[in-house]
Amino acid sequence: PNQLNMALDKEKEGDQVVESDGDKVLFVSSELAQVLDGMVIDCQETPEGVQFSISKLAPDT
Repeated sequence: PNQLNMALDKEKEGDQVVESDGDKVLFVSSELAQVLDGMVIDCQETPEGVQFSISKLAPDT
């Protein structure tokens, strides 16, 4: 399966910024943003820690 690695980093010029409750929680490079176009990134707290999932955006019906 396809895998995506994530790392802690600081915001860089050109990054797209995702905010939650006014806090910056995710920085996405412009190159990766193009790959993720039409996708949904979700985050859940689990007993094993925080887990992210990426799925295709459901088409409008």
